[in-house]
Amino acid sequence: MSKLFRLGGILVGAGLAFFSFVFGVAWSAGGTGGGMNFGFIGALCYIHHLFLLLGISFGGLLVAFSISDLWYCLRDAFILPEPESSTDPINNDLRKNAMICQLTSRLAILAGVMASILDFIIVMVFKIGMGSTDIIGSTVIIVEGIVKALAVLFWGFMLAALFTALKFRFLSQVQHEE
Repeated sequence: MSKLFRLGGILVGAGLAFFSFVFGVAWSAGGTGGGMNFGFIGALCYIHHLFLLLGISFGGLLVAFSISDLWYCLRDAFILPEPESSTDPINNDLRKNAMICQLTSRLAILAGVMASILDFIIVMVFKIGMGSTDIIGSTVIIVEGIVKALAVLFWGFMLAALFTALKFRFLSQVQHEE
């Protein structure tokens, strides 16, 4: 029963964080009038950034850990085992899961920074270098490119924060010697 409550807590916490983010961004983008601009959320989500972030993060994990280790880490994120003593082998599994989460958070930050730098280079070379003579049109294109570059950096940090929280969740379950 406690595992069911834990799963419910995870789902409620993730849902609360997601909806708070969506409404916070929509409210901020609505301007000073107090309205909500939900269309702005689409400016933060680009599918190629998702592939880049997840591809680099999970590709690096596959290099460092076996598929079975990653599968057990995913399973333990939802059904967390309870070690009975400090000598229980589950402690080693929890520590390995924490290492996987720490590596994933570092890879997510690295991928976000790399993608952001690449997007800035794309803006400078292709958007500014090949921009039109229309000042307003080229300004919009440049600002759009900068928003894309900062959005992928933001998602890299968000993914890193998620895995850092999961790492601390695993570490809190480890039984220490007394």
